[in-house]
Amino acid sequence: MKILILTRDGTALGLAQRLVQEGHQVDVFSDVLTLTHTGSNIYSISMNLWKSVQECKFIVTDSGNWEALYKRAATYNKPIIGCCEMTDMLNADAVREYKLGKRLNISFPKTEVYSDAQGLQPKVLEGKELRHIIRYQRHTYVCSRQEWMAWAMYQLPIGEDILLQKEIKGQEIQVVGWFNGLNWVQPFFYATPHGKEIGAIAMLAQKRKGKLTQHTIEPL
Repeated sequence: MKILILTRDGTALGLAQRLVQEGHQVDVFSDVLTLTHTGSNIYSISMNLWKSVQECKFIVTDSGNWEALYKRAATYNKPIIGCCEMTDMLNADAVREYKLGKRLNISFPKTEVYSDAQGLQPKVLEGKELRHIIRYQRHTYVCSRQEWMAWAMYQLPIGEDILLQKEIKGQEIQVVGWFNGLNWVQPFFYATPHGKEIGAIAMLAQKRKGKLTQHTIEPL
């Protein structure tokens, strides 16, 4: 079976490897990453997205905002796993995303929502809200000083919902797994946000049994 993988951050490359191991023909396309050195000897790199859409059985992606793809895939009757126009709409607004997460009982750092940027003014004057993140729509401002809070406040539009969220300290490690309805599909993907050659990291995830794997992937 021919499967098309669309990736923007490399988190689907581990799944691409697994599909090849199962005997499928896999094309991988990215409009952001250079895939030449990240598994090109394992799967095929698509140089023509629309041709790959026509030839594949279905599409899997690790990211959204493929606006032009949705209509084209529907034209050729190709299912897309991983995103749709509705998820794009939800992800386009940080406040809407937060409210939906709260309804689903997802844990968040301390968060406040303001109906206008002017609501942040007392926080800026007090100078107590340090190491916070200000978000609206898909824009993010990380503020670690009082003057940064003041600067960020004046970058915000009038009449727009604003989200003020406490910044989480420490090193962030991204762990992504795919679930087939019964079991987790190996290999997992893990990397730091600033990691390079993320595809190579995804390929090594199933072969290495270091502390990172033991304390993150194996408990899952």
